[in-house]
Amino acid sequence: MRAKTILITGATAGIGRFAALHLLQRGHRVLASGRNTAALAALKTEAGALPLETLPLDVTDAASIAAAAAEVQSERSVDGSKTGSAQDGEDTLAFSVLQNIRPMIETVPLEQAADAYARMMQGKPRFRMVLVTGAPVHRS
Repeated sequence: MRAKTILITGATAGIGRFAALHLLQRGHRVLASGRNTAALAALKTEAGALPLETLPLDVTDAASIAAAAAEVQSERSVDGSKTGSAQDGEDTLAFSVLQNIRPMIETVPLEQAADAYARMMQGKPRFRMVLVTGAPVHRS
């Protein structure tokens, strides 16, 4: 298995905390994030000699998101999906190509992630929303 770098939001408690420790023990590079810096410090202590990295991040605060994004982009790359496995994604894309299905997406600059999140929570997006860096806003 190839070790991956994984960013976990909400890593100070519950499933996020468990996932951070579990993935760290499996040999992955884990960047644990959350609002509570004291809880992040406690998580780092609990990880012991394992190289857990922490990042203060409040996903409801635009300034916090921008600061975390700058930190992550400065030395890391991020990829992945919240929906299914990599094979599920490949199967879906292959089916889409075979059936000539094109996605309807709305891209939002990473700097506007908090606004995009608020829109999603209000049920306002018409299509899939994708955060992008260095690209203009696009609706298709």
